[in-house]
Amino acid sequence: ATLNPAYPFLGTLSVGNPDLGPYHAANFDLSLEWYSGGRGLVSLALFRKNIDDPIYTYSETQRNVVHNGIGLDTLSLTSRLNADRAEVSGVELNVFQPFSFLPAPFNGFGLDANFTRITSDVVIPTRRGADLPFFRQPGKIANVTLFYEKGKFSGRVAWTYADEQLYTLGSAPLSDVYRVPRGQYDLQLRCRINSRYSITGSVRNLTREPERFIYGPSHSFLMRTSRLLDRDYKIGINVNY
Repeated sequence: ATLNPAYPFLGTLSVGNPDLGPYHAANFDLSLEWYSGGRGLVSLALFRKNIDDPIYTYSETQRNVVHNGIGLDTLSLTSRLNADRAEVSGVELNVFQPFSFLPAPFNGFGLDANFTRITSDVVIPTRRGADLPFFRQPGKIANVTLFYEKGKFSGRVAWTYADEQLYTLGSAPLSDVYRVPRGQYDLQLRCRINSRYSITGSVRNLTREPERFIYGPSHSFLMRTSRLLDRDYKIGINVNY
């Protein structure tokens, strides 16, 4: 438990739950794949998960309470609980296609992309009848990579996207915490010196996309936190033995 030094009558408390039980999941998957010429692939996958006793983070604000002998006007309490059940189902489309049919040097380009559409729901003992998505499960996920591989050089530019996600459940809809939809661009370049050595450089989050959390779903616009995620640069030497 902690006290806010600026406001001594405000406290935050995170507690464990000895009654927390493990969750169980039954998974069902079906996929179809089609291989084209030039190492190309198109696949379609259907999936479903039935989950019993899923675990989630729960928070609530208590008023006028006493904790460890200290009277508090407001106490923010966070713990973990078991939900009753959850269902997650979706469809995923994946495309991998080298552009080997193009004239040189453009025949080194290619595309690797996938898109997933997901529907989910969860039954919560503290919010009976509420229409809620499964925790930290975006409704849409997308990844698109344009790559180039020719001779000693290779490069990739990737875009990843995750839709809105329910992160923490509160005692009321406007106290639920959601992660705002977010996309990110990454870049990687590699040059092979010889059969044993290569140099790799990469940049993550090229456009410095922030990470934001809000109270309530996206139409509420009640900002909770906004965190700037800067670019991440890496350079390395790879050795094959």
